[in-house]
Amino acid sequence: MSHWVKTTTNMKEKKYIKDGLKAMGIEAQEGSNLTIKGHWSSNSARDSVDLKINDGVGMRQNKDGSWEIVGDFYGTKQREWYGKDKQFMEKLQGQYCVAQAKDRISQLPGGWTFTDNDAGEIDEDGNIIMRAQSFLD
Repeated sequence: MSHWVKTTTNMKEKKYIKDGLKAMGIEAQEGSNLTIKGHWSSNSARDSVDLKINDGVGMRQNKDGSWEIVGDFYGTKQREWYGKDKQFMEKLQGQYCVAQAKDRISQLPGGWTFTDNDAGEIDEDGNIIMRAQSFLD
């Protein structure tokens, strides 16, 4: 039985993908042609990725610049995501947006800093909630 998933995303910036994964408690390994394999280690369930989430799951960049997730969460450290690849992608997409918003807000003129909610929150409607302040001269 195959647990292998392949899901294309609309995320294009690796920095924010890595930041999003980190916010989820996942430290991705970066490199070219990293290998992942399915839980049962069959030769047919192997793939090459650019970001390795764990031994069974990774992400690779497509020719159009978008990223896709490939692999098998079953039997990995992130097994809680097994059978929940859609929820994993939704959470990663939300954390990607939080990382992107934090970066863009910090680049605004006026010395913006984040207050009590540095990590950012995503409410049940998918809205990003962040608190920042600026001290203008």
